[in-house]
Amino acid sequence: MEESQRTNGAINQFDADWDGQFFIGLSTYFHVTPNVRVTCGFRYVNLEGNLEDSPMIEHTTSSTGNVGIAYVF
Repeated sequence: MEESQRTNGAINQFDADWDGQFFIGLSTYFHVTPNVRVTCGFRYVNLEGNLEDSPMIEHTTSSTGNVGIAYVF
């Protein structure tokens, strides 16, 4: 049964209390030339406690990565 049918369209109040997230990340860069560098990074996030029970959150973990090129003046 869908959530909207189960609750008759009502939105219940949600209290996250002092719960939150923890994350770990890693980033680095290296110079290709003195003015050009390549950057990359990775971040893992995990929600904890009551946040995991929130009806608005589908997944409680996420991972992101990035790669870039920077010109340094």
